[in-house]
Amino acid sequence: MPIPLPTLDDRRWADLVEEGRSLIPLYAPEWTDHNASDPGITLLELFAWIAEMDIYEVNRVPDRHKRKFLALTGLAPDPPAPSRAVLRFALRAPASTFDVPAGTECSGADPIGVTTRFRTLSPLTVCGATLQAIVSFDSAAYVDLTGRWSRGEPLNLMGAAPTVNAALYLGFDKPLNPSAWSSLYFLTASAEQLASPHHSARTVWECLGAGSQWVAIQAEDRTRSLTQSGDVRLKPGAMSQSTAGPVKTPLYYVRVRLSAGQFDAPPAAQRVSLNAVDAEQSIPASETWPITSGAVITGTPPTPGETVDIQTTFNGDGQVTQLAFGPNSGSAPFVVLDYHPAATLTLLAVRAGKGTGAPRQTVYLPGAPVDQLTLALYTNEAGVFVPWTRQDDLAASKPSDSHFLLDPTAGAITFGDGARGRVPPLGAWIVAAYRTTRGASGNLAAGAVNQLPSDPVLQAGLSSVNNIADAAGGLDAETLSHTIGRAIQLREAPLRAVTASDYEALTSQTPGTEIARVTAVAGVYPGFECIRAPGVVTVLVVPSLPQPRPSPSAGLLSAIAAYLEPRRIVGTRIAIAGPDYLEVTVQTTVRAFPTASKTQLRQAIVDALNRFLDPLLGGPGYDGWPFGRDVYRTEIMQVISQTPGVDYVETLALLADGCGPMCGNLCLKPSWLVTPGAHRIEVV
Repeated sequence: MPIPLPTLDDRRWADLVEEGRSLIPLYAPEWTDHNASDPGITLLELFAWIAEMDIYEVNRVPDRHKRKFLALTGLAPDPPAPSRAVLRFALRAPASTFDVPAGTECSGADPIGVTTRFRTLSPLTVCGATLQAIVSFDSAAYVDLTGRWSRGEPLNLMGAAPTVNAALYLGFDKPLNPSAWSSLYFLTASAEQLASPHHSARTVWECLGAGSQWVAIQAEDRTRSLTQSGDVRLKPGAMSQSTAGPVKTPLYYVRVRLSAGQFDAPPAAQRVSLNAVDAEQSIPASETWPITSGAVITGTPPTPGETVDIQTTFNGDGQVTQLAFGPNSGSAPFVVLDYHPAATLTLLAVRAGKGTGAPRQTVYLPGAPVDQLTLALYTNEAGVFVPWTRQDDLAASKPSDSHFLLDPTAGAITFGDGARGRVPPLGAWIVAAYRTTRGASGNLAAGAVNQLPSDPVLQAGLSSVNNIADAAGGLDAETLSHTIGRAIQLREAPLRAVTASDYEALTSQTPGTEIARVTAVAGVYPGFECIRAPGVVTVLVVPSLPQPRPSPSAGLLSAIAAYLEPRRIVGTRIAIAGPDYLEVTVQTTVRAFPTASKTQLRQAIVDALNRFLDPLLGGPGYDGWPFGRDVYRTEIMQVISQTPGVDYVETLALLADGCGPMCGNLCLKPSWLVTPGAHRIEVV
């Protein structure tokens, strides 16, 4: 989206020439020859051309100025972002378990054949068991989800409206290893997106042990009670075989049970997988530094993979002449991949070049684009690592500040000119530790990451690897035009709660929540709707629970209140609450067409009324019953009359909680919603 800029001067060359001609009689009346052949007219046209060029530049705003304008709003173009994937490993027989360390790199090819590498973000113990069945229990009935799971369809893990003791059962062909952590991965709509925030739900993991008794087991749950993508690490005790609900094959079961509280939206998952772990398309850059034969080496040599403080001195060819391990003045932390005394040192760092002493020196990092958040930059000055700090610009940098600019797409690092930012000293080696990423090109399709590392140990223990869903989240560097578009959207977005619509918009944006409906009412306090309450704004919230009376949990209300509190107007009091529900029962006698089935017609009328009176999906527009809206008798009659098979309505009465049949409308308070009752339908 281009930024709307005013045209400061719209005059063109012809306008300027005509304006000059018109002024000649005023300033030089003796000048009478205004033809193009006159030298004075030639000069007038020349100056008009110069003025037009100046006007053109006045109307131009360079990119560096646009970036400064954006900085005033607190915005800057986003750097490239790495994609995320979930990698599932398979064990090679006859091993029972195999440990995959964090940082293991697997690869796959993108649609044009370019190799793309992913690294695991945490360690994983691959076990030999196989997930065979998934069964949900909503406190009332069991549902076999195995077929939907095998087809890759979304799963309601504990039913549409879970209550306490709802559970998810997972059956395995073998018992899980009691001495090692087994990993179950739950993938929601995306690797980063919150699926169904809970705030108050408490779950417990159990396994079916000896004597067919459910026993609590050790569990490390990174899914927040099955509400976001992540893994659950389990270490059960002895397991026994049994059946679960409609699955009659005896299996070894573990289950997760809702032990207390409630969900604010039913937990769901796109994938459930054993032996899976998070991975990121962000690969560290590495380099091997040669060590001279007479180098002075002190300190305890590190083991491969260890992060240690290192102090070095380089000669002019980039060889290490002095090396010290351990905390020292002027040392810097690096990950050591390999070390051969008096030969080579391999680190997760590269030498990007040497200082030239010239202003605005630029060096390029190999493997760009660069994952900007992972970059650490140093200059080695007389054996001392001096850290540098990235800035969006150097306008405020002082001559002594070690600041630099980064173009992450090109991997270009630009230093100051000595007046704004330091200049790397002549001959000082520039050392960078960072990760590279392919940005949006790393969003590989499901199953595309299928190449194991070439490490023979990993090849011997693992048979395969694949990403269970599309890799997502990878982004290229944001363009300046796109950032300007974000700034324009931010200009229109509500940042403070002033009007009722501001309260509603901000409530819907509360991080970590999933809200079906919200409304804000001024001058009303919950429970005292008949009394005017100046300065009070009541926010009524309905969670995304498909229940007859969906009510927010205490945790959800607290999260919304904490988000709105710093955004309210001083002097305003905010009350967050759920709605009150008025149960509406319809009592009617309906005349059916002769060809209609009375039994089926009665059920169709009940379904139509329930749909119309649904608090989440009902109402005149079928987008949720409006808060405080009365129930009109004529609308109920219209719903019944439009049901196929109905000839006409003979009698109609509305019943509310605690009230007898009424022939008029039902009036609601501002904080009320309706919910359908047990309708009394007689079809004649």
